[in-house]
Amino acid sequence: MPAFGTWEWSPATDTLRVSDNACLLLGIDPRRRPSARPQRLWQGAPAQDRAALEGGIALLLAKGEPIDTDFIVVSTIGEHRALRMQAECHDRDDPAACVLGVVSPRHETVADAGTARARPADVLARAAFDLRSPLHAIRGFAEMIASNPMLPERERGHVDAILGASQYLASISESMYLRALLERGDVEPMVERIDLTREAADVVARLQPAARFAQISLRADTAGPAWVLADRRYLSLVLMNLVANGVKFNRPGGQVVLATRAAGPGRVRVLIADTGRGLHIARPNAGRCSEGSGPGSPGGFGYQLCRDLLRHMDGTIECETARDEGMRVELTLPAA
Repeated sequence: MPAFGTWEWSPATDTLRVSDNACLLLGIDPRRRPSARPQRLWQGAPAQDRAALEGGIALLLAKGEPIDTDFIVVSTIGEHRALRMQAECHDRDDPAACVLGVVSPRHETVADAGTARARPADVLARAAFDLRSPLHAIRGFAEMIASNPMLPERERGHVDAILGASQYLASISESMYLRALLERGDVEPMVERIDLTREAADVVARLQPAARFAQISLRADTAGPAWVLADRRYLSLVLMNLVANGVKFNRPGGQVVLATRAAGPGRVRVLIADTGRGLHIARPNAGRCSEGSGPGSPGGFGYQLCRDLLRHMDGTIECETARDEGMRVELTLPAA
């Protein structure tokens, strides 16, 4: 039996994606896996368990409360399985945007990584999923403190640091989760028409607390709507990773600019430029994007993930850098 399986549901379009492992655990024929309505995942559970899970979905959508429920399913051959269902919203500010779920045998933990059945990708996905709830709690408390108009400026700077760090860790957690899906071959982009200008503005707004604390000027430079064909979740993560790197590896008084431009017939260009320390590199398109060692040096995990996600959306990525001259990253995506 698999260590665990994953599923993802978009309430707005009622689109459901279920991994093979989840199908095996839930007793569902992978060839007939449901493509809508997550309630169909636990249709083999007793009525009481179904009611508990459906109530959890309702609370998740209404209030953003995560699901963590034990239940029983009865397979088509009459086998009883004790399972655990965990789910939460990808975006705590918009519970209806995307719901991510994990189903596992009851009492299964990450400690089972030592067993032959727990693949590294499975453990990585589970660890990334379990990081989300505490990070959301930290961010929620910090936002509550920041909403106090009487908060002294010094303390507000400390809160900005907490918000920036939690946003950065959330981005790492999401990167870990998607890396695990890529390794298992479970990535299937949900391509839609997206206004890149709005996505850029959202990313800049979310990273402003970290930029203020680091004394970095962060701004978006857009010239009206720029519509692209992309997966909203993957696009957001790519932009978050690259802009966060521009802030993190910068210097006080520096700047990061996120710009969108037309790139010829059928393509849109995204530019992320910073005034950080950059790197001296021996290979084109390398540098901080794909190299780095030692304390405080950037690694290649984020760049590699961005590259892989962009390939799934018919996108490209290139970067240029030189020591003490900052970095310039250029993406292209299909125009809508």
